[in-house]
Amino acid sequence: MGGKKTIRLGFAGDLMLGGEALAYAQERGLNPTYPFKAFVATLRSLDLLFVNLEGPLFANQAAALPKPFILSNHRSVVKILRLPKKCVCSLANNHSLDYGPDALTNTQRFLDKHCIWHVGAGHSAAEAGREIIVHHAGWRIGCFAFTARGPSLLPVFARDGQPGCASMPKRSVLLERVRRLKARVDLVIVMLHWGREFYEYPSPSQIRLAHGLVDAGADLIAGHHPHVIQPVEQYNGAVIAYSLGHLFMPPFRLPNQGPRYYPRPASKEFMMLRVEVPNGFPAAPGLVDTIAGALDSCFRLRPYNRIGLQTFRSRLDDLACPLGNGRYTRFWRHYRTWRQRQLQALKENR
Repeated sequence: MGGKKTIRLGFAGDLMLGGEALAYAQERGLNPTYPFKAFVATLRSLDLLFVNLEGPLFANQAAALPKPFILSNHRSVVKILRLPKKCVCSLANNHSLDYGPDALTNTQRFLDKHCIWHVGAGHSAAEAGREIIVHHAGWRIGCFAFTARGPSLLPVFARDGQPGCASMPKRSVLLERVRRLKARVDLVIVMLHWGREFYEYPSPSQIRLAHGLVDAGADLIAGHHPHVIQPVEQYNGAVIAYSLGHLFMPPFRLPNQGPRYYPRPASKEFMMLRVEVPNGFPAAPGLVDTIAGALDSCFRLRPYNRIGLQTFRSRLDDLACPLGNGRYTRFWRHYRTWRQRQLQALKENR
């Protein structure tokens, strides 16, 4: 333990450097990474960044999947991923195979070339589900990444002979893998692409699984996919972020539908969870904080000022309140019914 140094970890949700921000940059001769200018110092201050890379780096249109929402990242995104001392990208999501298996392979090779770690996808189920162990400042940090399947979440899973993403194992298998990894490392990070799109609360089954993972040895769970921010919970000394929303996902246009934006009922906010890990984890509450902001009209990340950040953190605290009231399952049933109606109304009013 004496050889460990305090490290600062950052956890973010979906990252997609593309869409209208890329078109805006190309029309004006800007560097594609221009949206991150105000966020560079924050990223450089991190020892490790854990983020979900939503879409491959190589968009081969000939191999595009026949689905309405196809995402990719401009290769300049690696300049952002290299700002922290080290970076781990989850490829376990429903867009990593949007342009076929070759695009996934080329993405992995490109990340390797630029010394960026990746996890959660591969040419077989075993490769996709394999953990990685990152050594830094005396720490051994193990990481898994998996994606679930559900409404609006239809990933391409890796199978023998078929490249794809790591499927969420059944509960008993997943818990046992966390236990085994914990015996080999100092910290266990589990990255999960899960939950319902545009829902601000996790389901009771997600909470039960997250708590089980912590009890098995996970130190931090980073969730993404819903495109909105969900509660952050501290449970038995670990940190659970049920959905981190977006780090960067600007509006994009649907294929073959002209200039019309896809009207997403999602916030333009971004956030990053920052955890300072001393020589003696689990983390105390004072060592976990959030950085947040919003996209401006030019698609730039604009961190909130002090008052804006206080308001955001108060809202995050309010989101966490139902998790501890003892009647969460009842709350979830009412919330789910209300949210389904609200989203249907938004869809009909497009």
